[in-house]
Amino acid sequence: MQTLQVRDCLDPSARRVRVDERYRDLAEADVEGMRAFAVFAENGGFAGLVTDRQATLFPSRRFGDLLTRRQGEALRPNDDAVRALHRMRVAVQAHLPVIEPDGTYLGVISVQSVLAELVRRAEIYRQEREVLVEQLEAERESLRAQYLHLAYYDSLTGLPNRQLFQERLNQAIGQSSHRGTEFSLLFLDLNRFKDVNDTLGHSFGDRLLKVVAERFSKLVRQTDMVARLGGDEFTFILHDTGDVDTVNATARRIFDELAEPIALDGIQSYVSASIGVSRYPADGVTAEALVMNADAAMYRAKEDGIGACHFYSPKLHDRMLNRLDISNALHRALEREEFSLVWQPQVSLTTGVIVGAEVLLRWNRDGMKAVSPAEFVPIAEETGMIGAIGDWVLHETCRYASRLEALQLACDFRIAVNFSPMQLRWHKEKSVLRTIHEHGLDCRRFKIELTENSLFLNKEGMAEFVRELGAAGVAISVDDFGTGYSNLSSLKHLPVSELKIDRSFIHDMQASHSDKQLVLAMIGMAQMLGLRVVAEGVEHPWQVAVLKDFGCDIGQGYLFSRPVAFDELLRRLEAPPFDVRAMLSAPYPPSGPDGPGRGGMSADAGTVAAG
Repeated sequence: MQTLQVRDCLDPSARRVRVDERYRDLAEADVEGMRAFAVFAENGGFAGLVTDRQATLFPSRRFGDLLTRRQGEALRPNDDAVRALHRMRVAVQAHLPVIEPDGTYLGVISVQSVLAELVRRAEIYRQEREVLVEQLEAERESLRAQYLHLAYYDSLTGLPNRQLFQERLNQAIGQSSHRGTEFSLLFLDLNRFKDVNDTLGHSFGDRLLKVVAERFSKLVRQTDMVARLGGDEFTFILHDTGDVDTVNATARRIFDELAEPIALDGIQSYVSASIGVSRYPADGVTAEALVMNADAAMYRAKEDGIGACHFYSPKLHDRMLNRLDISNALHRALEREEFSLVWQPQVSLTTGVIVGAEVLLRWNRDGMKAVSPAEFVPIAEETGMIGAIGDWVLHETCRYASRLEALQLACDFRIAVNFSPMQLRWHKEKSVLRTIHEHGLDCRRFKIELTENSLFLNKEGMAEFVRELGAAGVAISVDDFGTGYSNLSSLKHLPVSELKIDRSFIHDMQASHSDKQLVLAMIGMAQMLGLRVVAEGVEHPWQVAVLKDFGCDIGQGYLFSRPVAFDELLRRLEAPPFDVRAMLSAPYPPSGPDGPGRGGMSADAGTVAAG
């Protein structure tokens, strides 16, 4: 409800102000001195009374205009309406003086001036309402635009999201079908990006994704599209790419862009990716088929290694179904107790004594079919199952290790357990050290093996983890050394005590002179850093002779023992040492792809390995 102030409703008319001044003079006059005059019409009839105040107030008016009407005049049938209109007219024209309590005169007020103020305010309110309506309409359009942006664009990177990607993909299918052209769909996944989130935090990972998205945006034409499906998955729609070379060139530009380091918070990060490609219409005529096939090709690219691009082929569909089958079976494997452990001895190349053993995981699916770790471990890492599986492996290892204490083994005997970088988050909840202590074991009895890539790609998180274990006495071994990429200067700042040379280098020493020189260089570097060296994949006596000559400390491979059950390991620990001196005199085989270095165990391997 509007409140009107009297000051706002004063009549601005100067004439009415003068009239009001007369009113004020009359109001101060003696009321008892008022006189009245009778007025008669020309026909002699009495017309009414006129006061001297009226005559003074309106000196130029005729008396007839100033008559005070008598009560009870005869009325015609419609006089009620006439009288009502007359009263309204008189009321509207009536003026009232406005005087402050202290006697200060302000002016006059009338119904007309009040109505005028209301009309003025109504016009103001109308204008304000129009402005408000325009503002609300603009805000509604802005909210609509924001809603559409949120519905179709990724809030983190600003790239098109899954919804818009699906629409554009269907549009591309329709256009290409109508025009008879081809296009390609690239499915890109950043390798081990989960490690970044686990070690450096999700905030760091988000900023890294924004930088990656900006780089991707610069690589596509205006007619093409790059979208973020979620997490670390991106898709590219490349129109008019009937030529495979065009797709490969785009993939190379993507890899080259990712090869440039990303500096955030003083940390230089390197991101790699795997790309799968499906093509319309060769690899599918529906959006679902194209995405599924590009996804299958991407997983195949991951198997090819860092920075690989793979085109879809029908065989990949069966591989994809197999991956899905393994993933589903993994979730039941722990409950069904389908996992088991085997142990592979590690032997001193100086004394022939077993100085340690690596614990290896085996999965007999449904109690019958053996599934290779190379097949199920990557899937376990991708699905997050590796945390629970790794925890089970450590508990089982500790349970068996308790039995080793009765053998009074040398203090430097170590049990090697592989650790995936995907277990870092799990480690924060179920610490490796806490598990060892729960079983009442000495931490110095254990050795954690980390791959070269996992140790250096997740530098900050892994460094903290490694230092924590090293301080407690757990040895740290860099597994598969030479197959990844690492900052070698960082080794001296971490409590790493051992390097494991990958079996591929040992295997090719006979056929490849360069591999032999690489092995020599790696052993020499480890010696300069004061690190112990373990060679994997030792299968022939001549390899022992070469490795011992290069200064390698420990050998592991089929020459000494296949991975065996725990009871068999106990038997071998109680057996005499291996006759390393006999191996050192073994002749070096002739070079060539058909030499002993290319086969399995040599014929004399069994005679050299005691037990």
